[in-house]
Amino acid sequence: MAAEIHFNSKGEGCFTIVNKPAWHEIGTVQFPKDKFMTSEEAIKGSHLDYKVSKAKLFGEVDGNHIKIPKYYMYNEDTKDIFFNGSPVTDQYTIVQNVDAFSFFDSIVGEGKAIYETAGALKKGEIIFIVAKLPNYIRIAGKEEEQIDNYLVLTSRHDGCGAIKAIQTPIQVVCNNTLNAAFNGRSDYFTFNHSKDVHEKLKQAANLMHFVDIRTKELEHVYTNLSKIKIEDRDIIKLIAKTFLLEDEFVINENKVILTKDLSTRKQNIMDEVKDSIYYGVGQNLNTRANTLYGFISGVSYYFQNVKEYKSNGIANPQKKFINVMDGHENRLLNLATRNALDFQLAM
Repeated sequence: MAAEIHFNSKGEGCFTIVNKPAWHEIGTVQFPKDKFMTSEEAIKGSHLDYKVSKAKLFGEVDGNHIKIPKYYMYNEDTKDIFFNGSPVTDQYTIVQNVDAFSFFDSIVGEGKAIYETAGALKKGEIIFIVAKLPNYIRIAGKEEEQIDNYLVLTSRHDGCGAIKAIQTPIQVVCNNTLNAAFNGRSDYFTFNHSKDVHEKLKQAANLMHFVDIRTKELEHVYTNLSKIKIEDRDIIKLIAKTFLLEDEFVINENKVILTKDLSTRKQNIMDEVKDSIYYGVGQNLNTRANTLYGFISGVSYYFQNVKEYKSNGIANPQKKFINVMDGHENRLLNLATRNALDFQLAM
């Protein structure tokens, strides 16, 4: 197991995954009776039943100990303190792991979400839950393409971030994630750890209504992009706009001209992204071959299947999961989508 996986006081890794390794490649496989996990089975299997509490801070002035009105969170099971972020105030409200699962059930309806993966990272300050939703996205064309719908919940206990529910479309044929914000909207919903966070979570049961709306919107956007054919020079321009800095290239007479020498690493990235767009699994489908949708899909294929994610020279799928969900790779995939939509508007 990679170092970022949390282990509880019994030495048990806090991960579980159902039936077979999924697109994010993390977790230990379980084979539940009904072929998917209930929220109760997911909590038990991933050992996420530990609780988090606030640790009071004290300072010393002239040899006297004084209480500071700030707190760090700590894991009651291992007694580890989450020093990652800044200390929090009384206004910070803890959402226990079991409550995060209850929230998830309320969103999609108890028994409807197929819990695929759940786990905790580092000292237990980050948890995530991955569930497959019953609806999916169809991209119309000569070869109709199906995209599965996932909902990913992430929560932090260290004061560094809000609770996030992220809609994550996954291409069935190649397991690419198509996380993308467009039309000025984010691809996730956030809930801050404020005093009223539990009430807000209770009221969020209608979030699936917005997921359904966005699913239809994604279907429309991706279908339209799959119908727009682009040339090789267009693909090179889109790659440059997504992966290069503004001072590294110019576009002259519809050609990309480098204004400075690229590092070997960056040139390799450019080449690998181009190969992913042309030769990645599924990229020969009619909906993708030399289309704007195929450009987005190819960029995702690069992040999911080509780029290596390592810590201290060892493969780290948790690092991949975090970055693709809500990190640097997620931002670049959003940028790739915006660049494709800008190209469409400029036609």
